Amino acid sequence: MLAGEHCGVADPQLDQERHAARMIFQPINRTGDENKTETSEISYQLFGKAGKGL
Repeated sequence: MLAGEHCGVADPQLDQERHAARMIFQPINRTGDENKTETSEISYQLFGKAGKGL
C-alpha cells in the first residue's frame, strides 16, 4: 500500500500479511520474558531488523 491510498479490510494481500504476522506472533506470546533470545529471533523474522535489547 502506498501512503494515502485507501485500504480495504477485505484486501487479499493485507489478509495474507495479517495471517502471516499472527503465525509469527503466536510463539512470542507463548515464550514470555524468560526466553529473550527466542523472542529476539522471532522479532527479527517479523520486522527484519531491530534495535539492541529487543
